[in-house]
Amino acid sequence: MNQTELIHFVKDLGANVVVRKLDPLQEAEIVCIHVDPIPVEQPGDIPGWKHALYLEELYDGWTIGSEKYDVTRPLQEPELKSLLTAWIREPDYRILQEFVSD
Repeated sequence: MNQTELIHFVKDLGANVVVRKLDPLQEAEIVCIHVDPIPVEQPGDIPGWKHALYLEELYDGWTIGSEKYDVTRPLQEPELKSLLTAWIREPDYRILQEFVSD
């Protein structure tokens, strides 16, 4: 699944998407997804940033990170779609826990 397909997939499920580099020196962009409602954060913060999933495409799949859990192992399309569908329907960061590398 490439970045465009991923973006269309999560938007079709009702998520909001932002694509950006977290650091100017970073090579690849990160796909940031979140669902409404977005909690109020500090002035100047990117809306939803602290309450989002951050997806990065690697050569062997997509990793998912969040502010609450470590980054997952690289996920292939079936696992990725299943996990994102569950999270978008009911954002619960604990579902990421079983996919975090040891």
